[in-house]
Order: sequence, then structure tokens, then C-alpha cells
Amino acid sequence: EKQRRVREGGMGAGVSALPGATMSVAESRIRNNSAAGSLTADPVSELTLTASVVSDGQPMAASGEGFGVLATTESTVSVSSSHFDRNIGAAIAVMGGATVEISTSALNGTLPIGDHFGWGLGVQQASRALLDRVTIEGNREAGIAAFGKDSEVWAHGSAIRGTLPTSQGEFGHGVAVQNGASVKLISTHLHSNETAGGVVRGAGTTLHLTTAALTGTRQGGAWLGSGEGTPGDFQVFGDGLLASGSGELKVDYSVISSNSRCGVYYHDALGVITGSTISGNGSYGLAMDGSEDAVSYVEGDNLISGNAVNLPQSLAAEVTTSPDGLPVPPPPQSIGLPQRGD
Repeated sequence: EKQRRVREGGMGAGVSALPGATMSVAESRIRNNSAAGSLTADPVSELTLTASVVSDGQPMAASGEGFGVLATTESTVSVSSSHFDRNIGAAIAVMGGATVEISTSALNGTLPIGDHFGWGLGVQQASRALLDRVTIEGNREAGIAAFGKDSEVWAHGSAIRGTLPTSQGEFGHGVAVQNGASVKLISTHLHSNETAGGVVRGAGTTLHLTTAALTGTRQGGAWLGSGEGTPGDFQVFGDGLLASGSGELKVDYSVISSNSRCGVYYHDALGVITGSTISGNGSYGLAMDGSEDAVSYVEGDNLISGNAVNLPQSLAAEVTTSPDGLPVPPPPQSIGLPQRGD
């Protein structure tokens, strides 16, 4: 079926591919629908969206969801040449082992559910997303959030920029990878995100950047809870890349520059840096806290210079294994998108 019309103001999804169905939607405008997803791919269905606009999702009364696209159990969704704006919770939410392919599209301006979410792309429950030439801009909490064992995101030639914090002033990560997920970014630019351009946290969790650029991360923060700082203590961050809690961060042939705190910060984490340039960052170029034996890098193979521009001369260093207790932001407590109750 080809939809060439405005789908507006309905109760429920604008378009729904029911279990086992195959549906194609092209040259359409889908807006103001009130459902878990303006477009919903039910279990084992196939949904293709081309040259369309999906916007202004309306919140469901029970959960507050208003996703642009919701891909559920083992469904397959293909999105090309389409624009998402002002949806709620996530522009595209992928769960239950679903697969989503997105090309030459924009996932912008997602609004939060209460105090949290507002992601461009959320991938969980062993699901997979493949991105090619996608812009993810002006979302909240995280541009891309991937979490859970066997969840994967692969992005090529894309841009993730201008992510905003929550209503409580927290996070604004370009990419957040947690709890066993893996993300690979190839020839992708992360710019002007907040708190951390890219963050990886947790054993078995991987963030890998190759021929990428990570620039201009803004100061941002998070409330540190008991055990991580004084309860109610708001700490300020702003790292280009941050790995913590036994997460693994790999950086190959990439540029990390002009971030407000560290270029790369490993905190009880592991990884490797190869053939990369780290320069012009506000604090250390490379900081390793409890990670110096688990991080592989060769100074002669990487250019690490012109950092610590905001540190006093007595503390300035390009590389340090004694970052003097730089705090690490906690994970978003809301991690895990609301799930459709059907």
C-alpha cells in the first residue's frame, strides 16, 4: 500500500504494519498521532518509509510515548530520505530484536517524556540499527542511546550534534552506550553535544570510532547520588569521549578537539587509541584513572598536543594517569525506553 496523503489527528498510530504484514509508505506527511508510534511495525512485520515527514507525535495517556517510529519484536524497518521532528521519547525506537535501516534522513528535535528521554534513536533488547548519512540534531538526553546485551548500532557518514540536556539540566550526550550494547561510528561527526560527546559504560559494552571527528562538547552536568559524591551535588563535565565502569572505547584515525574538559577520559575502563589527533581540549588530552594498564596507545603514533588550555600551568598535561579525581557522570536513571503494552 502506498500512502500519499496527510495522516493527521487520529487516535492511535498513523500507520501500523500488523503482525506479519508488509507495508510501504512514500511521499507522506504523518503527524499529530497519539500512540506508542506514529508508525508502528508490529512483530515480524516489514515497514518501508520513503521521502516522508513524521512529526508532532502526541503522548499516550498511560505512558507519555509519542515515538516517530516504533519497531517491535523481530520486525524490519527501512527509512530513507525522511525527516522526523518534534516526536516524544524517541524519533525512532527499536526493541525486541527488531532491525532498522536508516539512510539520508534526519532525526531532530525529539521532546522528552517527563524529565527524561527525548532521544533521536533508541536501541534496546538485542535490536540493531544501521545508519548511513543520517543527521541527528537537537534531541534531548542522548542523540543515540544503545543499551542491553547484543544491541548494536552502526553509523557511517552521519552527524550527531547539538544534543540538549534534560529539564533537570543533565546529560545531553551525543552517543550513550551501556549495559552490553555496541556502537561503531565510521566517518561520523559528533559536534556541540553536552556533558559527553560519546560515553560507554559497563562490562561487555563497546564504543568504536574510526575516521571520525568529535568536537566542541559543551559543559554539562549530572546530579551525583550517594556513593559518587555528596547527594544532590551537581557536577560539571564536558569530555569528548568518556569510558567508565569496565566499558571499552576504541578510537582509530580520528580527530578529538576543542571539547570543554578532557579529549578522552578512561575511568576504570579499557581501550585502544591509534593514529588519532587529540588537541585543543580544555583539560587533559588523554586522562586515565585506574585504566593506565588497560589502555593501549603509542604517543608517537598519535598526535596529542595543545591541550589543557583551561588548566593552570602547574596542572597542565597532555596525558595523565593522575587526573586528580575528575568526577564521572552517572548513567541516566531512566535508561530503557517505555515498552508498548500489547
